Amino acid sequence: MSNLKNERRRWRRHFERVRAEQLDFLVRQRDIFKIFQGTVRSARMPKHSSALYITNWMALNYMVFASVWTRKVGEEARQSEKKARSRARPVRRKRRKSGDQRSISLVRLLEDVADEPDAITFDRFRRAFSATNSAIPKRIVRAQWDRHANGNDKLSESDIRRDIAAVKRATALVEKFVDKEIAHTARSRLRNSGMSFGMIHDAVDVILNTAAKYELLMFGSAVPQEDLTGEYEDLERMFSALWRAAKS
Repeated sequence: MSNLKNERRRWRRHFERVRAEQLDFLVRQRDIFKIFQGTVRSARMPKHSSALYITNWMALNYMVFASVWTRKVGEEARQSEKKARSRARPVRRKRRKSGDQRSISLVRLLEDVADEPDAITFDRFRRAFSATNSAIPKRIVRAQWDRHANGNDKLSESDIRRDIAAVKRATALVEKFVDKEIAHTARSRLRNSGMSFGMIHDAVDVILNTAAKYELLMFGSAVPQEDLTGEYEDLERMFSALWRAAKS
């Protein structure tokens, strides 16, 4: 039990980093880009204006950034790591040394959680949820749990791996695009990649929904998104002024 307690502390640390360094940053950039898209569409720029060059440059850079960041969140453990974990089961893994140089991602974190049979149970969820929501009735707490656990008292390994597979499906084409077109120049071009901003944003939505689910079930609450409404309004005015200046 003490090993699992240590693992849960590590998962929380890693989840906080995934949230702060990957998810929140990705969402913020996506929101800013959508404002940029809206102002560009309403500007109706001439085909050869200087603003068009700026538009293409910003769109290309966002495509590269969002693709790479989406791939980062969906990165899974290497086969050698998976084999090592498989050989160690059902014996619990030793506590990892500090200074571990392996990368952190949402998928890697969920793979670790899936290897622990009792990682996510209703009793643990109830204690964590009630610690920050003590006034909420027990039936509401149970309803929150049942939305994700189908009435069971713990989340099974197959449940978790099903969510991992959903994230991998959502990010598969983005990962291939990054590997073949951004990080490397493939000898054979990636045919009919169909990559678009919409496809990246759809993958991000799956990632965010999965992250919110496991933040809730593992730690009792999901971190609310930062409210940047005021800042976004300033950006909209700035983008609009830029296009007006470029057209004049």
